[in-house]
Amino acid sequence: CSFGCPVLLTIGSKNLHPYACQSRITVFTLVARVLDHAQSIKACLDAGIPERFIVTGRGPFPVEENRMVIRRFGIGVLVTKDSGLAGGVPEKLKAAQLENCKVVVVNRPEQPNCDTFEDISELIGAVSLKLPKDTNY
Repeated sequence: CSFGCPVLLTIGSKNLHPYACQSRITVFTLVARVLDHAQSIKACLDAGIPERFIVTGRGPFPVEENRMVIRRFGIGVLVTKDSGLAGGVPEKLKAAQLENCKVVVVNRPEQPNCDTFEDISELIGAVSLKLPKDTNY
């Protein structure tokens, strides 16, 4: 549901098709913000998103830049991946709040038995524990 307003997708270019299909069924405008790579733009066009509704750039974007995109297209719903600080989620949420825009946060699927690391030293420590003890690296 887009509340009668355009929807801004900030989920990347790989998962646009389900949203694009739904926008054609329910007739709402879809705006996609993707990386400024030719393959990202092609993915948008292949999904049926017109070029005038493709915003390119490399985030994370500051609150004001997010607000400008929301205002420019009259966005009613912002869809974002749960990509944390690195993905600029706090700035997106603040911009949406200031512009009275609804937000949908798409969580990452849970990965059973999968370690996650917050910094490189944790990763290196975990990898070194997995290496055989009798080899020199």
